[in-house]
Amino acid sequence: MPKKRILIVDDEPEIIKAIEIRLKLSGYEVMDACDGQMALSKARKMKPDLIILDLLLPKMDGFQIYKALKANCATNHIPIIAYTAQNPEVVAEKGIEAVDMVDFVLKPFDTTVLVLAVEKALRKGGENDNTHC
Repeated sequence: MPKKRILIVDDEPEIIKAIEIRLKLSGYEVMDACDGQMALSKARKMKPDLIILDLLLPKMDGFQIYKALKANCATNHIPIIAYTAQNPEVVAEKGIEAVDMVDFVLKPFDTTVLVLAVEKALRKGGENDNTHC
């Protein structure tokens, strides 16, 4: 069975590296993007099984990336875990409740908690594979 592919989107290389190490140890294939434009390009080309998306990014924020992915038939089925260091109230004001992401994790986070969220999202994503448009 092929490894599940996960795209990590963050503009902080040390965070990408920490998540990447933990996910690889858990048996996942990992790719990364450091800004919103790169994230969209990689998601469209590589079709990851899951995206871990920082909400505060250069060029495009996580909300814009989410909307672009969900508007595209080729990527609208990919489960997304959002994470940020922003205050939860600020995120709520920006409309996180209206955004249909499978999970939401606040920074700083324990990588074990993130891996559990990944496993849950991949199970849920497999149940809701809506590749039809």
